[in-house]
Amino acid sequence: MPKRKEDHTKNLLIIFVKNLIAGNVKSRLALSIGYNNALQIYTDLVSKIHQEAVDIPFDKQVAYSSSVEKTDIWESEIFYKTVQQGKDIGERMSNAFSNAFAAGYKNVVLVGSDIINLKSNIILDAFNQLQQSDLILGPAIDGGYYLIGMNKPNKQLFENKDWSTKKVFIQTLKESIDINLSLRLVPELADLDKIEDFQYLQIEDCEKYMNLIEKDVSKVDTSSSILFY
Repeated sequence: MPKRKEDHTKNLLIIFVKNLIAGNVKSRLALSIGYNNALQIYTDLVSKIHQEAVDIPFDKQVAYSSSVEKTDIWESEIFYKTVQQGKDIGERMSNAFSNAFAAGYKNVVLVGSDIINLKSNIILDAFNQLQQSDLILGPAIDGGYYLIGMNKPNKQLFENKDWSTKKVFIQTLKESIDINLSLRLVPELADLDKIEDFQYLQIEDCEKYMNLIEKDVSKVDTSSSILFY
C-alpha cells in the first residue's frame, strides 16, 4: 500500500471481496441454488456495495480474496487494489488494518461485500464515531459482524475467534471489554449466506433473485422456507 498523501484524507475504507468465480463465492447459498446462480447474486451484491462506496470522500481500497482484477467494476483511479493476506479471515483483517495504519491512516473501516442493505450513511457514521471511540462494530444477524472500524491497530481482536460461527460478535465484544476499548455500534444487518436470508432483502431484490433461481428450479432446496414482507 502506498503511503497516504499528506494533502488527502486520513480515513481509509477497505472492502473485502471475493474473486468472481463460480464455486468460489457463496458456497453455502450455492448448495441450495447452484454455483452459477450464487455467483450472479454475489455479483449483484458486489455491484451494490460499489454504488454505495464510490462517492465516499475518503481513500478506498478493494482487497481481493486471491488475485487483483485489473478490469472490473472497481475503478483503479478510485479504488486502490490489493490482495488479502493471511490464512483465515481473522488474520486477513488484522493484516489489512496493520498495513493501513503503517501507511499513515488514522481511521480505518473494513466492510464485507455480501451485506444486505448496507448504505453509505452507515459507513460514514462508523468513521464519525471513530472520533470518540476506539472500535466500531456492525453486528450481523447471524452472530458475526459485517463492519469493523478502528483508530489504532489491535491484533487481539482478530485472534482466537470462532470465525464463521454465531459466536464471533460476542467474542469480539468481550475482547474489547477485556482490553478496555471504547466501543460503539452501527445498525445490525444481514449478510446473504443461505437461502433463508432472502427474508432480509428488499422486496424488489427478493423477486429478482427468485426469478433467477426459478429459471433453474431443479437446484432449489424446497425444504428451505423464504419469508416475504
